[in-house]
Amino acid sequence: MTRTPPVESTESAKELYRDSLAAVERTLDKARRQVSRVSTSAASSVRSFANERPLHFVGIVAGISLLTGVALRVWRSKRYA
Repeated sequence: MTRTPPVESTESAKELYRDSLAAVERTLDKARRQVSRVSTSAASSVRSFANERPLHFVGIVAGISLLTGVALRVWRSKRYA
């Protein structure tokens, strides 16, 4: 039966923890910037569509609202039945 050697020192464990934490922070910051970029692009696209075709936009919003209302009503009726 072979023994595994213990951690060399607490300093190396602390350094590994700090490096891992820094990597997670970099990844989260990168993801945050990408989400921000995509949301800004989507908002710009929606605004330009609404400016170019306002009646289509109102129709789409009304249709989505109607479908959402029907889905909520069906869900509530089945939930309390």
